[in-house]
Amino acid sequence: MEKLKILSNKVLILPDEAKSLSDGGILLASREEVVQRGTVVSVGPGLVSSEGILIPIQVAEGDKVIFDHNRSSKVEIDGVKYYITFDTEILAVIQ
Repeated sequence: MEKLKILSNKVLILPDEAKSLSDGGILLASREEVVQRGTVVSVGPGLVSSEGILIPIQVAEGDKVIFDHNRSSKVEIDGVKYYITFDTEILAVIQ
């Protein structure tokens, strides 16, 4: 298995599977939405400010998040598709 070391203020996210049927059994369009849910797999250490202070990332591995996948980079590792995004592209943590 390949390993990634996530750098700076980046986050590796495993996206949730898209629903193909509604709760009522209606086939949903295959159009991807801009906002997507996923699980944080790995995080970088954070961003270093111009004063040399480390600003930590506000999410942790295992957090369920909502993020803007259009502002993220797609990457495939061992046949699994992930997104790498800046921590600022994470819109919310699902609690």
